[in-house]
Amino acid sequence: MVEAVNKILKYRFLFQHNIPDYESTIKHLNNFIPIYNQRPHSALGGRAPEEVLKGIELNKKEYTMHFKEAQKKR
Repeated sequence: MVEAVNKILKYRFLFQHNIPDYESTIKHLNNFIPIYNQRPHSALGGRAPEEVLKGIELNKKEYTMHFKEAQKKR
């Protein structure tokens, strides 16, 4: 699981920016962490890490409806 986080961090966030030094790296990480914690993950059943930590249960009906609507749009 940790390797998946590293892959997302590197390829979707850090490698897309010019990061010349340590301070810039810290700045980008501080931006990445909240974004990562708020995006849904399939390994968490469609919940975001933040939701899991807060104990928020997944509304399966709403989750399914979201995917059906996305399929229609495609």
